[in-house]
Amino acid sequence: MTEKTPDPAAKPADAATTLRQGAAEQLSAQLQLGTALIAQCDAWAKAGKPGRLASVATAARVMLASAGVARALTLAALGETRHRSINEAPSPVDRAREQRRDFYQGNLDKAKKAEGIYERLNELVENSVRARMGEPDAEDRIKRNLDHSRENAERLTKILAEDD
Repeated sequence: MTEKTPDPAAKPADAATTLRQGAAEQLSAQLQLGTALIAQCDAWAKAGKPGRLASVATAARVMLASAGVARALTLAALGETRHRSINEAPSPVDRAREQRRDFYQGNLDKAKKAEGIYERLNELVENSVRARMGEPDAEDRIKRNLDHSRENAERLTKILAEDD
């Protein structure tokens, strides 16, 4: 290998950077050596000699050794390795609890709708009472809607009578 001449304009590298660079160079050299050995084992296996299974096993050992060296150099360069796994267990489903919650949620929704209807009905009745007592800004919407419904029913009755 050729020695690198330091660049005079470059900043001096700290120890961690030097270690990382050295580990990367070693890893590169190790992988090149492993590749050459595996190529030689491949050539021996293809030659058809009696020990070709031994050369395949040797290639496998070289690959395992290269992986171990790569892991060691990575650990030396980075100073840590992370092995993460996710262990999730689904929580058991309580069917009875879900059914209770659905039942009560349905009842709550119905109660809120009924409350809204009764509030609106109460407002209409109060307005009608105020209008019948003569307050000028009050409107008797109940009477108006009742009259409109009666007129509509009469109109539809006439249409049905004419159709016969």
